[in-house]
Amino acid sequence: MPPGVEATYPGLLEDLDWPGLSGMSEARVCAVLGTPAVLVGLRVGLEQSTYANYSEARKAFFQGTLVGLWNALDDALTMGLLRQEGDTENEVRFNTDDIPELQEDATARSTRATQGFQGSLITRNEGRAIIGEPPDPINGDVYIVPMSMVEIPATQARKPEPTEAEMEAERAAEAKAEAELEAERAAAAAGETVGAQA
Repeated sequence: MPPGVEATYPGLLEDLDWPGLSGMSEARVCAVLGTPAVLVGLRVGLEQSTYANYSEARKAFFQGTLVGLWNALDDALTMGLLRQEGDTENEVRFNTDDIPELQEDATARSTRATQGFQGSLITRNEGRAIIGEPPDPINGDVYIVPMSMVEIPATQARKPEPTEAEMEAERAAEAKAEAELEAERAAAAAGETVGAQA
């Protein structure tokens, strides 16, 4: 520096951090890795985090990042370990049954079972199986159908709506039958009159 020039800082070093500069770097690294910043505990994630956000972020991480990685890895293991050894029937797969973030919510599962049973789509035992309950041996294998509904077999074809020409022909046939009935009544009445005069 030239003589007589003095350099001074306006404050602490954190004042030199432009707003969001470090957050932008954190966000980009997390985006590349497919990891929500709130799960790692980075500032950019924690600024907007709540418990609900954290739970949804975990679910999104498992469903959007890890499942894809596991699928790619188990395909590679199948090809590398089994197919090269001549095994064409078996395959390597990750078991995700015990990962809560990949399971259906218990409330949603219960709602789905109840709606399926009430809509006559599944039996009571099928609904119990969905929610993880044992079957009911006495009243379980039944469907419910509201009394206001009528069952029609799917094989029974619905009669198509009549065309205008068919409706006209039906009206003409009804008019003809009505005229013939009137003629018979008139003939019967005339016969009674002739019988009464004799």
